[in-house]
Amino acid sequence: MPKCKLWFLDGKDEKGKTVSNPNIGYGFQTIKYADGKTKKFYQIGISANTTGISVYILGIKDKNYLAQTYGK
Repeated sequence: MPKCKLWFLDGKDEKGKTVSNPNIGYGFQTIKYADGKTKKFYQIGISANTTGISVYILGIKDKNYLAQTYGK
């Protein structure tokens, strides 16, 4: 996805406090929360942590798709 939006997040909140590991994301989506607020965010992300690398896949409407398609 060479033309998608690239995100670099340092893991800090608006006050400068570290709240997560730094991560890199690709793609674009608007997340809508239950209280009606929205947030622009990536669709696929990776983050290094003490035990390896975490991969985040966000915004899939069918919550069972990945498990059913690639679970075996």
